[in-house]
Amino acid sequence: MSPSYHQLDFGPHRLHYGCFGQGPKALVALHGFANHGGYFEELKSLGERYRVFALDLPFHGKTHWEKPQFNPQELLQIIQLMLAKENFKRFSLAGHSMGGRIALGLLPKLWPHLDALILLAPAGLQPTPSDSPILFPLFLRRFLAARLEPPGWILSIFAWARKAKLLNKATYVLFRQQIEQADRRQRLFNCWISLYNFPVHKRKLKKLIQEKELPLYIIYGKEDEITPGRYGQQFAKNLPSAQFHWVADGHFFLRAPLNQCLAQILEEQPYF
Repeated sequence: MSPSYHQLDFGPHRLHYGCFGQGPKALVALHGFANHGGYFEELKSLGERYRVFALDLPFHGKTHWEKPQFNPQELLQIIQLMLAKENFKRFSLAGHSMGGRIALGLLPKLWPHLDALILLAPAGLQPTPSDSPILFPLFLRRFLAARLEPPGWILSIFAWARKAKLLNKATYVLFRQQIEQADRRQRLFNCWISLYNFPVHKRKLKKLIQEKELPLYIIYGKEDEITPGRYGQQFAKNLPSAQFHWVADGHFFLRAPLNQCLAQILEEQPYF
């Protein structure tokens, strides 16, 4: 089935999402930072088992988001409205990079409705200084976001963090690209502030996944320098319902190697 595209009005906002696949189950897919839902259309194997709903997150793709931030309750309502249009009550949830971080943050409220959780090189499992609510509390994030112009001081901080080995080269290059343009810079800080409300408490999440026996699939690229796979391996350890997989690629791997990996999992795991 060819992808179809839809709009969903939510208050003053207009959400854009794509649908593809004709399987009997539903899967909601959340993309990474600076991407959009259309990236998931590369994963043809998912369409054999699922009806995939790939959302353009706030500040991304063709979604028009009128507020400077978004929160978990808003995304929960959006997912519910999107699935209700297609008469789905249960679903699986997939997230790549930032989308994986958001999926983890939503898990404590979404788990009763989930069949499986699929994390694709998720952010949030590795320790990063910018993620710390102690080093960067909400008021400080808002204070910095109000002072984006000129951007020289931001670039200086990233350069210092790179020299201090708090950022690897791949992450430094990625963020520098976002800082150098005003619209991208604003989007970066809007997401950074929003993600404060999506905390990832790993111990609590592992306990929840173990108690509910939620099928969990964690997939990383072997060459990923932005979200190293060893943190995903540590998270999956001692979780009977978890599977960890490598693909021969880097961080941005929503393409053929991942599609082949998912096809193999789908063939071996009928409940996926």
